[in-house]
Amino acid sequence: MRRRQATEDTDPDDVIFVLGQPEDNSSGKKKYDRPQRNRCISFILLFGVLANIAVLLVVKIKQRSSRSSTSLITTSLRQSASKTPDDSSVSERGSTSDQPNVSTNTSTNGPDPEPPRIPRRLIFTNKYNLIAPTEKDPQYNAEDPFTANVLRTIEKYQEHWNNTGTELGKDEKVVVSFLSDKTCLDTIFKAEPRLVHAFHHERHGFFKADICRAAELYLNGGYYFDIDIKVVEPINLESLDIPAFIPDPLWNLKDATGDNARRTPGKDDFVTLATVYNYQGRFLMAFTAAMPRHPVLKKSLEYMVAYYEERLKEALPEEIVHTDAFGDRKIPTRRNTEGHSVGPYTLSAAYRATTDEEWEEYIQSIMKEHGYSSKAKKSYEHFTSNRRYARFLYEISLEDEGVTNLGVWKDVPLGDADYTRKRRYCNDVCFGGDKVYFYSRAPGSRVCPVEAILD
Repeated sequence: MRRRQATEDTDPDDVIFVLGQPEDNSSGKKKYDRPQRNRCISFILLFGVLANIAVLLVVKIKQRSSRSSTSLITTSLRQSASKTPDDSSVSERGSTSDQPNVSTNTSTNGPDPEPPRIPRRLIFTNKYNLIAPTEKDPQYNAEDPFTANVLRTIEKYQEHWNNTGTELGKDEKVVVSFLSDKTCLDTIFKAEPRLVHAFHHERHGFFKADICRAAELYLNGGYYFDIDIKVVEPINLESLDIPAFIPDPLWNLKDATGDNARRTPGKDDFVTLATVYNYQGRFLMAFTAAMPRHPVLKKSLEYMVAYYEERLKEALPEEIVHTDAFGDRKIPTRRNTEGHSVGPYTLSAAYRATTDEEWEEYIQSIMKEHGYSSKAKKSYEHFTSNRRYARFLYEISLEDEGVTNLGVWKDVPLGDADYTRKRRYCNDVCFGGDKVYFYSRAPGSRVCPVEAILD
């Protein structure tokens, strides 16, 4: 308002009328002669211009001060929230807006901050909360195979993250989000309300987990684990190579252990999404990690809606329909799942359907939010964005003939070594590069039952 008034008040006629002296007719002469009056007018005009400039400067300074204060407040709130661990197993709740909260760091002093990374929080789902049950849930039992496995995963990552970064203090608890059927509904409502009805009426527990997992990862990001995945070694996603174009597990193992040049990512190629390829080259979401509000997760939720509304084929891009309808993936429907779980298929389809432009737009928003910028040329810039900003593990059996012939992982014991009857799936592992990170199924799972243990 002050700026507009100053502009309107600088009209020359108004200034002369307000500030000029009246004529003196008593002597028949004007009070001032023409040269004097011209000098007066010039002075008044100059004064008006200088006053206007001063007002503009004041407004500009106030605007800049306001923006700086807002940025500092936003940054402070975000840092406070990120330092609040939730060791009672209740999920952190993120904003329901699709747009990330942007707080830019425009300081030119000192080096750029480190690139952003997937939030260090662990996510689990189950019908009941195993580690912090409510009064209506089954009682806590540390000897239950699944409960013990979850606690072991938390302990291993607590130790790993304490030793590999400054984000967690020495005695700080890792953030855990354990979602039961009840708390899943709240998460799904915030992420994609159209899936609430589907979740409520879904009969298959693993399909319910698919919906809940995708919703939680989309809202808050983090590391999701099935309760029967057994950790061998905590994974550092930033150490994995940019994925090869071929998702075949054995081919990738040969590539990692051979003489081929490794595709080591650069500083700008940070990880935003990670999961596992199974034997058939399909997604295995038993382990999935992602940054919040990822466009692939958003699209996967939309495809889930289409699946439950019986219009998934119409929702998919034409090239995916052409590939899957006549290939070995097949497009699942409510009546015929084609051997798919809804989550892995929709995530895979979303990964393939998300364009480079959508990936890059998301990356830029994340970089801006974290105040990170780099003028360095991106490593492997000729690779597609979904390969530069994603990492994958691969599932294979320790007893696979190809693994045996390569002579790797001799120090990794068979999962059913102590079993009276051998169970093929007990020996499935998830690897990246030449390292084994997880067993796909821990003892006690449906395909690796504890009843088969000798003692």
